Amino acid sequence: MIHSQKQNPPQRTLHVIDIENQLGTPRVTADEIAEWFREYASRVAIGPLDHIVIAVGTVDGLVELTTINCRRLVKLGVNGADLALLNVLTEENVARRFNRVNLASGDAIFTPAVAELAGAGVIVTVISRPQSLAARLRMAATATITFELTAQYKEAA
Repeated sequence: MIHSQKQNPPQRTLHVIDIENQLGTPRVTADEIAEWFREYASRVAIGPLDHIVIAVGTVDGLVELTTINCRRLVKLGVNGADLALLNVLTEENVARRFNRVNLASGDAIFTPAVAELAGAGVIVTVISRPQSLAARLRMAATATITFELTAQYKEAA
């Protein structure tokens, strides 16, 4: 009798990015987004099977996202981007589809979803600007990475 060996699922990461949180403003530009994403990609591996989701809370922000190859979400209003991304984390069977989640936001609203994913065995890394990382979110995550754009770039932008 031949027994088939169970294949390990491919390693996939879901990159969930609140770009307004990362840039510290709802008025994001394509240049700032591209610069932030280059910095992000230099710190976090992006594999060929990974999925990138970026959300904004304004239509203008959505227009500025055209420079990045990703799934783009917009939900208008205060905390709109947070709510759109939270829906992805809680309603799209993330734990079954991905081994890792990289959450680029420091907002505490994500804490329950991050804790639930970590409890399901997903490795969750939170990427945030140091001053905007909620303590509860840091504790719920498997790991954290803090960075922000350099002052040199901010002056040029």
